[in-house]
Amino acid sequence: MNIIKFKENIRRPGMLLCIGVVLVSSFLFLFRLGSEAIIDYDEGIYAQVIDRTVESGDLLTLKMDKPWFEKPPLYMWAAMVSEKLFSSSEFSLRLPSALAGILTVIVTMLIAYEITGNLLIAALAGAILSLTGGFVEAGRQLRLDVPVTLAVVFSFYSFLKGQRRPWWYVGVGIGMGIGFMTKSVIGLLALPLIFFWAVIRKEFSWLKNKFLWIGIVLMLVIILPWHIYETIYFGSQLWDYFLHQILGRLGTNVTGGTVSNMMYARYLLTVATPWIIIFIIASVQVFRNRKSNPTSLAFFSIILAIFLIATTFFLAKGKLAYYLVPVFPLIALVCSYAIYLWYELCKEKHRVAFLAGLVIVLFVGLGETVYVGFHFQKDFAGNRIISSDEKEIGLYLLANPTPKEVFTYAYTYWDTIRYYSKGRPLQAIKKEDVIIRPFFLIISTHTRATHAFPSELERRLTTIYSGQSTTLLRFEP
Repeated sequence: MNIIKFKENIRRPGMLLCIGVVLVSSFLFLFRLGSEAIIDYDEGIYAQVIDRTVESGDLLTLKMDKPWFEKPPLYMWAAMVSEKLFSSSEFSLRLPSALAGILTVIVTMLIAYEITGNLLIAALAGAILSLTGGFVEAGRQLRLDVPVTLAVVFSFYSFLKGQRRPWWYVGVGIGMGIGFMTKSVIGLLALPLIFFWAVIRKEFSWLKNKFLWIGIVLMLVIILPWHIYETIYFGSQLWDYFLHQILGRLGTNVTGGTVSNMMYARYLLTVATPWIIIFIIASVQVFRNRKSNPTSLAFFSIILAIFLIATTFFLAKGKLAYYLVPVFPLIALVCSYAIYLWYELCKEKHRVAFLAGLVIVLFVGLGETVYVGFHFQKDFAGNRIISSDEKEIGLYLLANPTPKEVFTYAYTYWDTIRYYSKGRPLQAIKKEDVIIRPFFLIISTHTRATHAFPSELERRLTTIYSGQSTTLLRFEP
């Protein structure tokens, strides 16, 4: 009886910490979620797709100005449901991503507990992920990266649970099916985790388990109906997206961006401090312990998966910083385990100092998360300012349908304006173009201040809106 009470006393603080982590995570993901305007480019594109699809009445086929196949439809469908429930479009469109972020924190803690049986490690893993700025920032946007990460970690958790309760293997296929319908092949990133886990432990009997194959069948049930339906109606148009948007990203830069490997590394340092530094040190610790400690061996398999996933993204020609989001829960797992190991290795007299240092590190992570996740960091803050101006301009264009034509001059941010103006067409104009009919003109505020138009044109321009980043003019002949 005393032993039972002792175990309950040990578990109670761990459970309380886990609950506290979920509450903090929920606050970070949901607080003022709809306060910022929809941001170019991805948010603006996805928001338009959701609006145009709802307006079309055909919810099975995503649409922009025409059928849109760049991404599978699952997130878009979830956002449509969210819009039915909540009045704020910015909040409702982002809510599925934010909820996925909270659930990913919970599943990450469950994975840590499944591997270690230690609630303190589980709570620490959830805290680290919740205090990873890049993860929270991505989860507070209308993006697919955090939802697909949830599917990946759920598949891996189902695999781990299946080791003791085989019916859990069904979840492996379900998770991958949901992940694929969220962000195509990225939803299959649980496979390297499962592969390295099996190779390191030299255990492959799970491949013969009937529940695993039931899960694979369910994965196909989730994936195939929509793809078959779209293939029947649109044929090669659907599969062109698959070849161009997915396979093409490995060999060509289909995104058109200029993200380099150095920028990738800088991104990790910007949005994952201090955890990326701790992860590098932790990897060495886990590597050294892998032969003497079965739990370290398990985490070593996760490290191998991290390096394989990260290397794939680093080598791909098409790069976006958000592609690295799925590794954040894995980094949190490794860091939490290593920190606990270091604590155990501490002499009794140094443990209070160690815990004090850990609290300081957690507060550093919190500060970094607020700085990055709430867009105080200069690059994110700049995007926030641009999107705010674009929202004002888009709403004005929606309320003022004439003049009909809207031109842009030396301006590349269009999608947020198009979303708020309900798809108002925009066209680029050059300085030498001569147009003698009324039109609106969108130009950056800096360009407006530093570049004068010909006097005949200039005197016919009226400033409608001038923000920190973007200006709307009206031309009358």
